[in-house]
Amino acid sequence: MARRIPSFEIDLGMLPIEPLLRRAVGADPQDARQAWTILGLMARRDRPEAGIFLLGLLQVHQHDLAQMTALIDAVALVPSAAAAEALKNEFLRVPSSRSTRTYLNEVLRAITHLSPPWVDQALSGLMDDKRLSPKWRRRAEEVAWRLNL
Repeated sequence: MARRIPSFEIDLGMLPIEPLLRRAVGADPQDARQAWTILGLMARRDRPEAGIFLLGLLQVHQHDLAQMTALIDAVALVPSAAAAEALKNEFLRVPSSRSTRTYLNEVLRAITHLSPPWVDQALSGLMDDKRLSPKWRRRAEEVAWRLNL
């Protein structure tokens, strides 16, 4: 007879946020990335202060696309119009080039992980924004079509 391993669930609504905030801005990038993910999950579980903190980190790390790639995944967990707008605005902030194309593809992928009303808002905004290149507007349309939006 196989031995059952007990399972437990962590209530992210009750988890103290202060230690995570310290880890999120700490010197260890891997530890910070783990904290960002937990903060994103906390924001998804009715802890808006975690989402606000993540949105602020976008400003702190805006010049480091490697860090931003991990951060946008956490921001995509935040169920808010502000998160959708922040991800959409990355296409306006970061010029499309050979060196940024991978990052922008990751931003587009992160947008698809937003909560249902916000993914539509972000993709619609990209499709309608004439400041974006026709290529990126077309890519947003393709993604929206695949998601049946």
